[in-house]
Amino acid sequence: MLVPMPKNKAKEQWANFLRIAKPLASGTSSGDVEGWVPELLPNGDRLLLEYACENEFGYPQPWGWLSVLSSSATSQSGPGLHCSVERKLEAGDFIEAFGKLTVGGLIFYRLSETSWTCANPKGTKPLVDSVRREPHWFIYVCCDKDGGTVRHKPTRLNSFNTGSKVRHRQRVRTSELVTFSDGDSFILSEIPRGWVPTTKKGSSVQKMKIIQSLENFPVPAPVRRLSWSQQQLQPGFAPAPPNGHPMVPPNGHAPMMPGGGIPAG
Repeated sequence: MLVPMPKNKAKEQWANFLRIAKPLASGTSSGDVEGWVPELLPNGDRLLLEYACENEFGYPQPWGWLSVLSSSATSQSGPGLHCSVERKLEAGDFIEAFGKLTVGGLIFYRLSETSWTCANPKGTKPLVDSVRREPHWFIYVCCDKDGGTVRHKPTRLNSFNTGSKVRHRQRVRTSELVTFSDGDSFILSEIPRGWVPTTKKGSSVQKMKIIQSLENFPVPAPVRRLSWSQQQLQPGFAPAPPNGHPMVPPNGHAPMMPGGGIPAG
């Protein structure tokens, strides 16, 4: 339709308008018409953008994990650049996400029913990374003479150091593996407790090497396939593991490894 030009009301120009419908409870948008909006803003930018919702986490359930890469990351009230900021996210933190929305080249992750975070604001490096977290029952040996730093979270930031290290040639039992989009990975060591990188920083040189699988290890259900942190997400689990260790069954005796005994921490 013809509308007045923004800077010269005496002249007219052609403009497109979009009909805004009232969404129905079913999630469709074929309800009552609420009004009309111009397709373009006065500066020529589009007023409304198409978006896509998806699940990229690779699990049967529509949720996954994010690693916060920068202290500039925030939790905000919606998937937009001008939504109110609820709080800042801590670099190195490890948080759950419940869905992904892409719009106009931007990626947003839903952190809860009312909060979102933008992964890649324009003109900045990625602020969060979608990571894969999975059960990982293995015995590793440290093959780095410098040892491996143990951290509270799967991150390279030294602020999360626990103060413990895996010594050269020390064996550890693991229960989880976290893999970043760039291939960087961390294992969750049971003793000493914490996350250890599997390679040297910025390279593919191994720090930790698999020497034995525990996939057939006879751990009583439901502990067998779930690490302690994952058990906390399941309904019906006790608030704390016996003796403070997720691998110890209710009778208080740790199950034996193939060959007998438990690898030295």
